[in-house]
Amino acid sequence: MERGHPRLKMRHNPFVIDQEAHDHWLSHMIASVDEVGIAEPMRSVIVEYFVRASAHMINAADAPKDNL
Repeated sequence: MERGHPRLKMRHNPFVIDQEAHDHWLSHMIASVDEVGIAEPMRSVIVEYFVRASAHMINAADAPKDNL
C-alpha cells in the first residue's frame, strides 16, 4: 500500500457520508492546500489523492431534500 491506512473506510463507516458531505470535505481540503501554498507538482498529487480517497468514503445516497 502506497498511501492511506488500510482501515480508512472502516473507520469512517459509522458516519453518513453522502455526495454532499463528500463535496464539502473535498472543497475544504483543496482550499487548505491552496491556502498553505503547496506548489505544483505536489499540489496535483495531493489533490488527486483527496479526490480518490473522498470518493471511496461515500457510503450513503444523498438525503432527500425537504420541499418546505
